Amino acid sequence: MKNIFTSLMVAFLFATILISCKKQVVTNTIYIKDTTIYHPISIRDTVNGRPLAGYWPGTYQSPGFYPDYQFSFLFRTDGTVRVYIYGTDSSNALVNGEGQYQIIQDSVVATTLDIGGNFYSTFDTVRFNGNIFMEGTIGQGLSTSGYGVNIAHKQ
Repeated sequence: MKNIFTSLMVAFLFATILISCKKQVVTNTIYIKDTTIYHPISIRDTVNGRPLAGYWPGTYQSPGFYPDYQFSFLFRTDGTVRVYIYGTDSSNALVNGEGQYQIIQDSVVATTLDIGGNFYSTFDTVRFNGNIFMEGTIGQGLSTSGYGVNIAHKQ
């Protein structure tokens, strides 16, 4: 009798555990709201009240070295920028690139550039000490650093 009672208790507990553990089906639902990526362009063309548009000759180099390779920007009022590498304009530059710029704060300018089918980004700070001067970093892809450093001044 003792063995039957123990067996019934074990069976009762086992049945109770099985009944209380229900398997739930979990469904993951993905909602796609927007598939368009917008790249905001600032048409604002002043940095601390001074116009950014114009020609900015300068130089660039690998990180850790003083910039000494020719590298110039031509900022346009429509938010686009042209870059000249190893030359000063379209007639003598070894490489030209096109891109867009955005004024992020009163003294920070970010550009995205397509140079020879390669994508680069820059992040520059504009300083005012006698004339308008810009210095920053260059990165590959969306990174704004790691590839080079640049300096330029507005003419």
